[in-house]
Amino acid sequence: MKRDFWKSWTRDYLQQLQQRYKWKTTENNISIGTLVLMKEDNINPSNWPLAKVKEIHKGNDGLVRVVTLKKSSGAIQKRSIHTLIPLPINADLSHQSQTKVNTNITTCYSNKSPRSCRGTSKWLLCLLIMLQLFGTMIATQTYTVKNLSPGFYVENIGTANIDRGMFRIETVYKKERLNEDYIRIESALSKFKQLCDKADVATTDTHCNQFYHHLLEQKTKYERIKEYFTEFHETRRRRGLLGNFLTSVFGVNDEIYRDIDSLNSNQQKLIEASSHQTKIMISAISQVNGTEERIRHKLEGFQTKLSQVIERINSYDYWYIKTNHNDIKIQILQTFQVANNYIDEILNYYNGLLEVYLTKASVYSVLPPKNVSELIFSANRKMPSNIRIVQELLLDTRIVENMTHIQVHAYFPIKDITKYTLIHVTPVPKKNMNNTFESIEVSRAFLAIDYNNELYFELDHEEFKECIQRHEQFLCFPGVVKNMQLNENCIVDQLFKNQTNTKCPTHIFEMSSNIIWKQLCMQNSWLFITKTSSTISIVCDSKREEITIQDVGDSYVYENRNTSTSTTP
Repeated sequence: MKRDFWKSWTRDYLQQLQQRYKWKTTENNISIGTLVLMKEDNINPSNWPLAKVKEIHKGNDGLVRVVTLKKSSGAIQKRSIHTLIPLPINADLSHQSQTKVNTNITTCYSNKSPRSCRGTSKWLLCLLIMLQLFGTMIATQTYTVKNLSPGFYVENIGTANIDRGMFRIETVYKKERLNEDYIRIESALSKFKQLCDKADVATTDTHCNQFYHHLLEQKTKYERIKEYFTEFHETRRRRGLLGNFLTSVFGVNDEIYRDIDSLNSNQQKLIEASSHQTKIMISAISQVNGTEERIRHKLEGFQTKLSQVIERINSYDYWYIKTNHNDIKIQILQTFQVANNYIDEILNYYNGLLEVYLTKASVYSVLPPKNVSELIFSANRKMPSNIRIVQELLLDTRIVENMTHIQVHAYFPIKDITKYTLIHVTPVPKKNMNNTFESIEVSRAFLAIDYNNELYFELDHEEFKECIQRHEQFLCFPGVVKNMQLNENCIVDQLFKNQTNTKCPTHIFEMSSNIIWKQLCMQNSWLFITKTSSTISIVCDSKREEITIQDVGDSYVYENRNTSTSTTP
């Protein structure tokens, strides 16, 4: 489990962190002739192949995201720069070496002691750091405004995986066990009452009656729990409840497996289903045998202790044995503790179920996290290598009951391990001479791209809202996944293939107002379109500033700022 966690963490988090770093730092474009290492996920870094850049493909913004490589074998291949590691050239190495030698040559003609020289250096270093921090604070901006060229404005949202279905964990409780446990509790209280009657004859001040009343209160708590599950027999169903309605919710070609043990015999069928763009559902039954075993042992312990105490009290009936009152009191107290622990174990067994029933708590109220992890780990080992159950995303926990059983269903998503880069595309219109604007038509603004396998899928706003989000990771179910080479797409051709001459469908519109603001996906970021030059007033932290904007551009307001704008033509 530790090795799998480390591999998953290295593959998912470190790769994402590396890509974020490359997105948010300015790097020089890779030049033709640069030697690079080609990163491969399934190959050790020491064996990554070497290649040479033969051609670069710049985007509309002048940045290089895709290059054409020539391998040592002579094969030509296009790769994203995110999967390449440029190697330094000899000129850079010699320059760095020369710089290092020069910086090591230091001449000091001071008569001061070395300690004094070091002290001066420390004070100078502190002063420089303070000046740098002060300059940074002065240069801190509250907003940025820049004009954009006609075309597309691309925002990197995060990473996306394809939602491949549900993994359901079932925990089953028999209703007849509710009555059986109630009968056992009544029997335990009856026997403890008999013990108290015997103890009152043998000695005084045993506090046995107080102990008995406490056990009666525990019994009353159990009666209330029992009423919740015995009075309601109708199954509570929600819209979209999985089970018999799975096909109507998920569509066609969905596969249901009642238990993860059946995955071995259905492996080929599952692999075939996972190769299609369909959702699957896998179900596993979780046992609560461990808790039931603890309850049984505690009941046996109570019965054994009760027999020992009664035998001890009966032994004092003989005339030649002196009654030890303290011993009787200690034995009664110990018997009460055993009986109370037994009833507490039963209450805890059903309290977790009651929390899910009444307060819609999670499955972890009835199952320890360790048990859930073991079930998911076992299921992942039997599933095809391209899909995985996501334990970190507990989607829902539901109660389903009938006349004989109560079931707790926990739902976890199943994802395709292929990771896509999720972007949001906003068309940037072009202003014509007659004060009209021409904009490229974007039917689906969200685009997920796998540069390595040259695959992509599109999402509209409604489909994007249905994605499951965790931080900057999204789990989405697209209508279809397309190949870049086989399915033409205007946006993909310009971003990936660098085909700037691609004819995209456009539409022309006129502006009724002088300025239009459109909020972008990035927080505190807007796209503005102006008919004529306009002056806007920005009030931030009680300070007012006026700037002039024109044409089309975007503005970004930094966080933790109280900013408002007003527009004057």
